[in-house]
Amino acid sequence: MEFPATSATLLFRITRLVVLLALASAALVAFAVLRPLEAHMKAGVGGQEFAMLKAAAASLDSQLAAKQSLLRTAAARIAAEQDRASVLGKSLVEWGELKGEFADVMLLDGAGKVLARLDGSSSIGTVAAGVRDQLRALFRERKGMLAPLPFGAEARQAALLVMEPVRDAAGQVRYALAGSIAPDDARIGGQLAALSLGRSGYFFIVDASGTIVHHPDKRRLMTRALHDPRVASPTATAPAGFEGWREGRSERGEPALLAFKRLSGLPWTVAAVHPVEDAYAGVHAAKTGALVAAALVAIAAGSVGLAAAVRILRPLDELYCRVCDIEAGAADIAVLDVRRLDEVGALSQAFLSLSRQREAAEAKLARLAFTDALTGIANRRMLEDVLACAIARSRRAGQVVAVAYLDIDRFKSINDTMGHQAGDAVLVEFAARLKTAVRAHDTVARLAGDEFMVVFDGISVVAEVEEAAKRILACIEVPFTHGGRSFPVTSSIGIALRPPHGSHGSAELIGRADAALYRAKKDGRNRYAVDAGPEIALSMRLMH
Repeated sequence: MEFPATSATLLFRITRLVVLLALASAALVAFAVLRPLEAHMKAGVGGQEFAMLKAAAASLDSQLAAKQSLLRTAAARIAAEQDRASVLGKSLVEWGELKGEFADVMLLDGAGKVLARLDGSSSIGTVAAGVRDQLRALFRERKGMLAPLPFGAEARQAALLVMEPVRDAAGQVRYALAGSIAPDDARIGGQLAALSLGRSGYFFIVDASGTIVHHPDKRRLMTRALHDPRVASPTATAPAGFEGWREGRSERGEPALLAFKRLSGLPWTVAAVHPVEDAYAGVHAAKTGALVAAALVAIAAGSVGLAAAVRILRPLDELYCRVCDIEAGAADIAVLDVRRLDEVGALSQAFLSLSRQREAAEAKLARLAFTDALTGIANRRMLEDVLACAIARSRRAGQVVAVAYLDIDRFKSINDTMGHQAGDAVLVEFAARLKTAVRAHDTVARLAGDEFMVVFDGISVVAEVEEAAKRILACIEVPFTHGGRSFPVTSSIGIALRPPHGSHGSAELIGRADAALYRAKKDGRNRYAVDAGPEIALSMRLMH
């Protein structure tokens, strides 16, 4: 008889594992070869892209510095005029060197009033819009500055405002000379447009607020890159100060190489986007070839693995056939040949050993089910059984059942100051002392933590329980020791009694004992409190 070939068989699973391992191994080898090449190519492309970006940013910084220097010279010339009225109220058109460098130049006073302008005098005397904050900063800091200036809302553009102070003879700032530069200026945005980045790469500029101020797609101008869900996190982190290159996603959501470089004199970041499909075209082709080769190797390895698995598992298949013969009565247990030294012989011996161990394990589990693992006394489960039996006997014998609910006063402080190991030692010693303080047929159990309970079976008078409580308190008074240290431990006890024909059960009796315990704690701890119950007083008159 042969074992049926299904997906649950060991032969099928081993074959599947061999095939998967072969496929994984072939794939790992392919990727191990490609990964260094891919990493090297990525580093080269990313480094080249970032180098190009740094060169472009350096050129932009140089152009901005030159424009600042030119405007600073013009401001110094105006300051040198003896008769400032020769400049005020007139056009700055004679300043020809400014005409080709700035979109517009204005001479402003502290309130933003236009005193002179490069493009004519039509707006002289009016207040320039959108420059109030920049003017305040210039008059406050008394030095030149570069500042973004939104303008041309219909054209969806942004501008740069270059400002230089004009001082009087005493060195005080009297006016501000402001020149505006559009990002599409031939020497600013035009440089980026002239750069080539593969077949589909491009450059753009984003300001500190995440607004795109220059982009080859004019529809993206003045939009918030940070709030665009299509922009990947590397792009979103660029305004926060990230410089370098990394992989991410372009604004279209496609994988791309992204590079960022901040301008030194302005809180703008120049970014480059190079789609991965364009950048890594050669790597993709190599990956496809390697994966095809890995698949072919895996198929061949799987075929070899199947043949090897059949041969390796043949002894186990023979063992299965012999077991089936034993089940059918065609052979006895001797055909298993337990003297074999291989896995088949070990398996046969394991079946015999398991049957012997089963009874011992069941007995041990039964003990563990009713015993507290730390102290070795009864646990809550055993206590519930003992208390139920005691109540049943009390009805038949006409005797009282009592329970004592105990806990260790301020046990948490022992754990906190001396450690949980000391706390466990106290619990073990406390349980041992409880057993010596009660009768042999009384049951001592640990409920949880430092909570213990004693079931007194066959009580005739309340005084017996009170005497037991006094013995418990007396045995606890002896100082406890741990780690060479001696320290006092006290306990509070709540006792509840149930008459032979009482109406309440175990849960109510335990609840009354718990309430008595809290009365003992409220009265000062290290004492006991008894709840005899009205039924005992009425039916047995056992009050002392």
